[in-house]
Amino acid sequence: MLSRLPTIREETARQRAESARAIWWRKNVMRMTVGELSLATGFSKRAISYLEAGCTSRGRPIGARAWLRWKLACRGLQAKRGGW
Repeated sequence: MLSRLPTIREETARQRAESARAIWWRKNVMRMTVGELSLATGFSKRAISYLEAGCTSRGRPIGARAWLRWKLACRGLQAKRGGW
């Protein structure tokens, strides 16, 4: 059976959910500001704001590889703080 590709609506819903999770994690789990998170992960403040908004500076959705890099950086930060 062939796997079905997600529709545009499903894809944008998934991206909104990822963005909401990124904001929730920063505020509730790590209790950090964008500036603190920027210093800890090496991502710029602008890159973090784009990830939390779910789109690039050109209005395109964030790619899967960018989300993976972001998640790995955040997991490493959380492990360093002892919460993983």
